Parts: sequence; structure tokens; C-alpha cells
Amino acid sequence: MRSWITLFMAILLILSLLIVLAFTSFFSDVGTNEYLKTVSSPNHNHSIDFYSFDAGATGSFGVTGELDGPLWFKKRVYYEEGVNSVAIEWESDTTLIINGNTLNLSQEGTYEE
Repeated sequence: MRSWITLFMAILLILSLLIVLAFTSFFSDVGTNEYLKTVSSPNHNHSIDFYSFDAGATGSFGVTGELDGPLWFKKRVYYEEGVNSVAIEWESDTTLIINGNTLNLSQEGTYEE
């Protein structure tokens, strides 16, 4: 009797894990980021990765920028909704203009619109 209960519980656990896996894989593509480009400061001390995001019917679209930190850490320093591309111009080693918006990295600043 105990072996039948163990078998039943194991099959129930496997089925529930498969259902959770199917559910998460189905909804994992909602709101994906698409890599646009990476830009580095003139002295190569800062590097920012830009991604475009589109949440489809569940949200908005736009561009986000992530500053590369130590090891694998990243900090979002730029976020703008309603745009599909980025135009970047460095004014100095810590100041840049992204789509007409000034961002100063030396002041630990971020830009979100």
C-alpha cells in the first residue's frame, strides 16, 4: 500500500512540475528585451548597454540603458518609453546626451521618462 501511495505522489509531483514549466515557458517571452548596442565613454571607464523593450498588449515599448558594473552587476541608468532607437553623444567622460536628454554618470544619475 505504501509503495502505491509513493508512486501516486511521485506522478502527481512530476505532472505539477511539468504544468509549471509549460506555464512559465509560455509567458516568458512577454516583455522581452532586444539588444540594440553598447557604447563606451571616451576614456573607456563606463560602458552602457542599450535594449529596446516591448511588452506587447500588456504594456508599453521603449528603450532602456544599463551601466556595466563590477562583476556581473548592472544598473539601469536610462529608461524612456515610446521610442524605438537611441542617438548617443558623449560630451565628456561622464556626461552623455541620449535622444536629447542629458545624463551625468558622475552624480550617480539616472534618466527615466
